[in-house]
Amino acid sequence: MASAAVVLTVIGTDQWDAEVYAVLSMASRLAALVKTRAQTMRLAYFFWRLNSILGNFFQEIRRILESNQPAAPITPEQIDDSIRGLRQMHIKIETLYEAGRRARLTNNSVLAMPLRSLHTYSDDILELAELLEAYQASDGVSAVFDRSAQERARGEIFDLSEVE
Repeated sequence: MASAAVVLTVIGTDQWDAEVYAVLSMASRLAALVKTRAQTMRLAYFFWRLNSILGNFFQEIRRILESNQPAAPITPEQIDDSIRGLRQMHIKIETLYEAGRRARLTNNSVLAMPLRSLHTYSDDILELAELLEAYQASDGVSAVFDRSAQERARGEIFDLSEVE
């Protein structure tokens, strides 16, 4: 759970917002082009550009996590804003992917690979949002594990075959 705090504090809210809104902006431009299925080469350029932005976003997160920098305290509002932004990114990219799929862009040799790559990044974004949500609810999780340790210490252990 500490990795979520490190990501939020090291990236900082201004840089975080800039990355999130850059992805949302690019995905919105792409959504407008996909609906008309016009200009395949321009679509391909924007798909690759969005993939590059997302790749750099996750590369920065990995770099931060591997650096093991100490985490500064973060506010619940920062976590909520980050989760909201990540969920917006996920929804926008999923909507874009579905629009592309319906427009049969997943069958286009030039557009299929970057479109599928965006779909994969969308799953990664959702996982990151869920990680931050789990970090936010870590007090409740800690209480469950503490209670479990206390029950084990008292000898209140049951075999799984006895539990219905």
